Amino acid sequence: MPYRAVMAQRLRFLEIDESTVASLGPIKQSLDAEFDQLLDRFYAHILKQPELHAMFSDKETMARARAAQKRYWLTHLFAKQFDAGQFEQAEKIAQAHLRIGLEPSWYMSGYCYMLNQFVELACACHKNDSVNTSATIQAVNKLVFLDMNTVIDKYLEAKNATMRDVLRRATVFGEDMAAISTELEHAQRDLQQKVDTAAPSTEIARCVARLSISVAGMASRLGKFQTEDRLSTTLHQRRRGLGAWVQRLFS
Repeated sequence: MPYRAVMAQRLRFLEIDESTVASLGPIKQSLDAEFDQLLDRFYAHILKQPELHAMFSDKETMARARAAQKRYWLTHLFAKQFDAGQFEQAEKIAQAHLRIGLEPSWYMSGYCYMLNQFVELACACHKNDSVNTSATIQAVNKLVFLDMNTVIDKYLEAKNATMRDVLRRATVFGEDMAAISTELEHAQRDLQQKVDTAAPSTEIARCVARLSISVAGMASRLGKFQTEDRLSTTLHQRRRGLGAWVQRLFS
């Protein structure tokens, strides 16, 4: 479904309209002034969690992430219009989460912490005005859930695309390895036969060359296959074992 249709559907279902945007007026002004303090508390909280702390290799990395979050929340989450930029930013965030290994559960938990701070800020903006407080909180909730929905959708799309690519490459890899394995078995059997029958050294050398070419072919394919799965590990060990066997044979 085109992004315009998707966005229209979600805006309609969440009942996000001009009145929603209007209800954000007071909190938007407070956010501009207090967002750094909100982020201070947010990062102090998430850095207590070892899994999240490990995602920031240094202070510069954390500073860049923090600046990007501030820019995104102030210019996109609480924007006055929703267009293709919303989807583009969501896709970038999803790809970043996939790249660093941030699972949706941590993403949603972190967003919950920020949402609670947004709610506190909404209450402080309106004080004893329960009607406007309720309207602002509802507006914030709608935008936060729209944002989470979009980012998680894009995260799942990116992850599925990655898995499809891995499966495609694994299939090609398996087919290549099957062909090379057959050639290796033939070369190994031929070589062993030549050794057992004390064949001339030229014939043995020819068999060794054939075996070496097959091993080199396997090594080349293993080098191109970048995923660290059991298939790659097993075949790598097999290649090393075969190389050791050839070395022992002529030592």
